[in-house]
Amino acid sequence: MYLRAISRSPQTVRNPWNSGSSMGEEAHFHWRTEWETDATSGFIVQEIYTVMNTTDCRSGRSHTDYSRYWEAWQLDGRNSFVNNGYDIWSILVGRGRGDWSKTGEAYWVSTLDSEARFTPRGAREAGILLSTYTQPRSLGPILCRRNVRGVWDACGSSIFECFHRLTSPALAPGSTPRPSPRSVPHPAHRAHR
Repeated sequence: MYLRAISRSPQTVRNPWNSGSSMGEEAHFHWRTEWETDATSGFIVQEIYTVMNTTDCRSGRSHTDYSRYWEAWQLDGRNSFVNNGYDIWSILVGRGRGDWSKTGEAYWVSTLDSEARFTPRGAREAGILLSTYTQPRSLGPILCRRNVRGVWDACGSSIFECFHRLTSPALAPGSTPRPSPRSVPHPAHRAHR
């Protein structure tokens, strides 16, 4: 079985400070992909893990926010999904400076873990998808891993610089994923940006 995410739009950053928007609006990273798989039934389950390190412009105080949740797409045929097979990644950053990373690890399962309680909008970050903040059991091997990182600095002038790049593209069919390091805690859903 293979699973990969195909880019359907370039990774973009809406830069409100340079687009005539008023100060204080958030910048927005956006990336739209679509799942491609040879599975014809079951579910694609993706764990999303986001870390955002922010330093306040005036006080210099820093804090780190974490978000971890699972979202699911139901298959009803080869590359055919009950709702749709799109996956949209976004990051919101505001005043301050810092860095963020977002990692997605995707699996295929024949059925969803009932104890994980996947429901539409179960994790607010996942929108209308079946999702949960409860870690599912028996996910099996990682079939696709993606990671995006960004750096921003919105302190000082009204010139807003934001740099984003893809650091680990989706795995090609037959690729072997690297193990997933977990060096920071997972305080679950408290930190959505």
